[in-house]
Amino acid sequence: MAVDAASGLDLGSIDLSDRDFWLEPPEVRHAVFDRLRNERPFAFFAEPEIPGMVVGPGYWAVTRHADLDAISSQPQVFCSGKGAVSIQDIPADLHEFYGSMISMDDPRHARIRRIVSKAFTPRMLERVVDSVRGIVDDVLAQARRTAEAGDGTLDVVADLAAPIPLRVICDMMGVPADDRALVLSASNVILSGGDPELIENQDEPLTALFEAGMALAGVMERLAA
Repeated sequence: MAVDAASGLDLGSIDLSDRDFWLEPPEVRHAVFDRLRNERPFAFFAEPEIPGMVVGPGYWAVTRHADLDAISSQPQVFCSGKGAVSIQDIPADLHEFYGSMISMDDPRHARIRRIVSKAFTPRMLERVVDSVRGIVDDVLAQARRTAEAGDGTLDVVADLAAPIPLRVICDMMGVPADDRALVLSASNVILSGGDPELIENQDEPLTALFEAGMALAGVMERLAA
């Protein structure tokens, strides 16, 4: 990523597939997207290389809200059901196993959305407000104990950002405390995009993905039963 103080960003050096780009300071990344919105609102990039995955034909990065809004309203043209959250093309059976609502199109999306939305009405959300506050208080207290027992510091992601939404969602879904560490670690692997910080064995990323998926499926099947 080249940044020149006089002329601004070097447009030709922008590569959203470069992991190093996402380590740049926020102001650099925001400046890149400002430049793309102004000059290349539909920017094409080569796909990132992920060990064990076939490199596909590339992808278009859509950077303006109005364009995203237009695309989202045309599922017959812009399909989410074949893998909306994955740059890499994945087989249909794997997509069915790992996919979520964001990777569905109407009418299936509308049917599932109607079911899920019942848990997010104002009346239902009022019932969980006190629970969420209690979870936040408990997580903050645990983070303080961790810091005091150690060197006085804490990990904002591991001690705060990860456990709060994890506990809220698991409470809503009835996932017991004993399963929550597994749910977090398996979800991180599935959503990692091959990130080496989240997948230890970079020689077998697909194996890690399969194992994480099966672990989550096991938890859900047990709870469903």
